[in-house]
Amino acid sequence: MRAFKGGDGMTLRRVLFATDLSAYAGAVVDCLGGLRHFGVREVVLLHVVDQALGYVEGAAGFDLIGQLKADARRGLAEVSGRLEERGFTVRTRLEVGVPAREIARVAEEEDASLIVVGALGRTLLGGALLGSVAERVLHLAQRPVLIERPRVLAELGSAECRRRGEQTFARVLLPTDFSPPSAVAARFVAGLRDAGLQEVVVLHVLEEGGPRGWRRPRSAGRIPRGAEVRLQEMVSALVGQGVRARGRLERGAPADTIIRVAGEENVGSIVMGSRGRGMVAELLLGSVAERVARRSEGPVVIVPARVAWVQNEGNEMRGGEQ
Repeated sequence: MRAFKGGDGMTLRRVLFATDLSAYAGAVVDCLGGLRHFGVREVVLLHVVDQALGYVEGAAGFDLIGQLKADARRGLAEVSGRLEERGFTVRTRLEVGVPAREIARVAEEEDASLIVVGALGRTLLGGALLGSVAERVLHLAQRPVLIERPRVLAELGSAECRRRGEQTFARVLLPTDFSPPSAVAARFVAGLRDAGLQEVVVLHVLEEGGPRGWRRPRSAGRIPRGAEVRLQEMVSALVGQGVRARGRLERGAPADTIIRVAGEENVGSIVMGSRGRGMVAELLLGSVAERVARRSEGPVVIVPARVAWVQNEGNEMRGGEQ
């Protein structure tokens, strides 16, 4: 594959929408409708029957997997119709296996520009949740993952999309720690230049606090000159690629600050890079990215660091291993 060229404008033509066919996942369909504004034309609709249920099937003595597949085909047909009503071309896939692994595998087979999964709203204590499948997908995927979080209406036992997809990539918050994963996330955002992106807020958080007994130095109130320079360089690089961008420097706990600034800036989504795999192939995700994905009330896109973005002949955003 050809290497990514930062100035190239790209579009998100094909997304993989992984659904468990629940009412909550159904609300994600409403959130996705506006993604046509950003060039999405095709949706690969995927449902995975968990192979672990085969053990139940053997014990129970009936074809549970077969029944689940029959039910899933009916559910996929209904969701497909809803997406087609919103102007998408839809192809359905029904697989049996470990859900997160199948989602990551099918995304590669289908050359998806983006994987879309639903989070699980919020707990009764007000904390945000990521489903175990969504969380595992974040660790396995080699494509950007868009985590949608529809509003759960607990009193009605249902869910709804609190906003429309046309806002998702109109204004983006791009947190950066100036690391290579942050640079890859910046490339992804820059690639949306010609697909409806209006503004990028580049955020760097100066983490406060220290080990026990640590005293805040007198100079702690000042913004380090190096941080200002690197932030401005990143903003200038985006502007040089035709992206309207500005920077913000903040102090505080990174995840909390990112979520707060996202609300203050009224962005459509937060786009962050992840760290990929560890030295012994353990699946790692940057702790800040994981906290933001868990706690943000709005959409979060996690861009895997091990993917370099390339442009094919159709001007479509694609992934290739670095």
